[in-house]
Amino acid sequence: MKQKDHLPFFGIGPYFVGMIAILTAVGVFLSCKGYLDSGIIPALKTPMLILGILIVVLGAFIWGYAFFIDKIDDAIKDNCLYTEGIYAWVRNPLYVGWMFICIGVSLFPGNLWLLVLPFIFWGLMTRILSRKGWFTPPFETYGSLKARLEKGYWLDEYHKEGSIVYFKATKR
Repeated sequence: MKQKDHLPFFGIGPYFVGMIAILTAVGVFLSCKGYLDSGIIPALKTPMLILGILIVVLGAFIWGYAFFIDKIDDAIKDNCLYTEGIYAWVRNPLYVGWMFICIGVSLFPGNLWLLVLPFIFWGLMTRILSRKGWFTPPFETYGSLKARLEKGYWLDEYHKEGSIVYFKATKR
């Protein structure tokens, strides 16, 4: 296998996490300095703080499970596409974990204006990370992915548009 066909250790992930962390920090800073006061409803501050803490814990769990329990570094070193554990539920738990952490932190100030951030994060994730080679390993082909899916799922729909494969499946 050529070196360029090996799974990347970092890829675009640190840039994505950096962008959403900066956006979160700026949003929280602006809220705390009073620039976004029109979004604060006192009765929602405590519920938003509690929800934020729960979302941060969920994000840390998702990230920690992928990193420490599923040991994604080992799979990358072995150039394997890991599909068990947390990866059976979400394709990119490291990114999703950090996204949940940032969403949770953005709820801490209790400011409704910061609720726009999750939509920005989702847009960044779908636009940036779905580029060819960043969401999917370079060695997976349309046919081999279909064969892998058919082992455990009935495929109701399966089609390709550009470099993205769309499918709807039911577990066998």
